[in-house]
Amino acid sequence: MKKFLIGILSICCLFLVGCGKTETEEEKNLGSVEKTTVEVLVKFFNDEINENSGLAPINDDTPELEEGVYRYDLEEEGVYLTVTPEKQEVKDKDIVESMQICFSKADDNVAEAYAKLLVVANNPEITSEEANDLVIEAKDKKNESINNGKGISVKYVENNDHYEYQVIRNNK
Repeated sequence: MKKFLIGILSICCLFLVGCGKTETEEEKNLGSVEKTTVEVLVKFFNDEINENSGLAPINDDTPELEEGVYRYDLEEEGVYLTVTPEKQEVKDKDIVESMQICFSKADDNVAEAYAKLLVVANNPEITSEEANDLVIEAKDKKNESINNGKGISVKYVENNDHYEYQVIRNNK
């Protein structure tokens, strides 16, 4: 009887504490990145712009907040960055879920260049060539998330005259 009770208690403890979450095969294939705040990733993005392109950086001091999403206008007309936090609280504490480069079709080349930099800013382990491949494949396979196993997915979405490259984080 004692062994039976110990066995039942052990099973109950496993259910209460959890048997240890195991990653699904799909989660392993996607990879993951460390949770990072809006403020830090916007700074990383500006660093990528300044170090690896001739594009204008964003003014990260005063984002507009629209329906729980941070919006940063870029100097290029019609191109802007939006940052979607997991949960909106305070910019320097909000964890990023995804970042989007939004643009009109006329600004496609500029937006594509920003999107490549945004991919690298979200995971420095991704090379410029890999970022280029992700962005190009995402554009070719509209509305489909493209991932190379390093914790970042890229998706290209068209809505009438509005287009965006979505950089989606698989946070740990």
